[in-house]
Amino acid sequence: MRSRRSLRLLLGLAVVLGLVFVLGACGGNDEDDSAAQTETAKPTSLRVGYGFELDAGGVGDRVAFQTLEQKTGIKAAYSVLGNPRNTIVALQRGDIDIAKPGFYSTVEAINQGAEMQIVLATGMVSELVLAGVGVGSVADLAGKRIGYHLPKDETEIFARFVVTRAGLEGEVKLISLPESTNRATALAGGRLDAAVLEFVDYLRLAQEEPDMRLLANAKGLFPFPVTRVNVVKKDFGRKSPGLLQRITNGLLDGYESLYTDEGRERWIAEAKKSALEGESDEFVEQIYAFYRDVGMWPRRSDVPTQEAWNSGVRFRLDEGLLEPPVPSFQQVFDVSFWRKAAGK
Repeated sequence: MRSRRSLRLLLGLAVVLGLVFVLGACGGNDEDDSAAQTETAKPTSLRVGYGFELDAGGVGDRVAFQTLEQKTGIKAAYSVLGNPRNTIVALQRGDIDIAKPGFYSTVEAINQGAEMQIVLATGMVSELVLAGVGVGSVADLAGKRIGYHLPKDETEIFARFVVTRAGLEGEVKLISLPESTNRATALAGGRLDAAVLEFVDYLRLAQEEPDMRLLANAKGLFPFPVTRVNVVKKDFGRKSPGLLQRITNGLLDGYESLYTDEGRERWIAEAKKSALEGESDEFVEQIYAFYRDVGMWPRRSDVPTQEAWNSGVRFRLDEGLLEPPVPSFQQVFDVSFWRKAAGK
């Protein structure tokens, strides 16, 4: 879990650098860009840049890009660029074709002038859970220590929501401890009684701690719960609408397939050789089941709407997750290709 605040200074530099080197949606000189982006061109590769290392939540992306290749011949080449700043700069320079810097990083970069838009949201739910050791229920948290990531981020909001709903406001101690893995370690070591964790870290700890209990999850808490996004340069769709439509159609085919038995097998196989390498079969299958049950992957019918955006923005402004001014829905999203894939 990365804090929105911890990225703000990096993003300011990213946008300045990126806008200086805008070269076109697929990079190179003007003549190369024109050739690469024509409707008659049939590219065989798509450069995808990640802001962070692949984790379990990103395994579905890999399956979706594999489906895209099967259906169109367009093969994804992945690069991990270290942080959202590098990913945004790489997209603006034309070094990559699709960026995955995260939702908040994307919104802030667009607000600062980055010419890019989200064409697919690929993490449609919150992955957060509240877990405790030696705590039977939320009601037992009175007088306990609860760990979260950083102030004014979604982990703190989730923790406060659970505490308030249980009538325990002022009766627990909320402790900031960055990174889910660190909180899991503190929980195992007795330095915390409960913690907001990513589901993967909860499940790892639950295998070792018989007294571990899942107390709550954040499903349904955050309006417009987008976390992972596919971002392209703003003019990609204008220059090559047919290409972007093929990419969108193929990726949605892949994401939707993850809810099928065949998709389950593909996800598990991909997870075992990448993000969850070395984990037990039972562990990997439980992670898959959690993602499937909460609806992690986008379907054609999940097209974001203006109303959902408005609700999400109001919530995030009220909670301090975003600061005004916030760019408009149309500035942040181009859902036209998603809508066409859905037949809308």
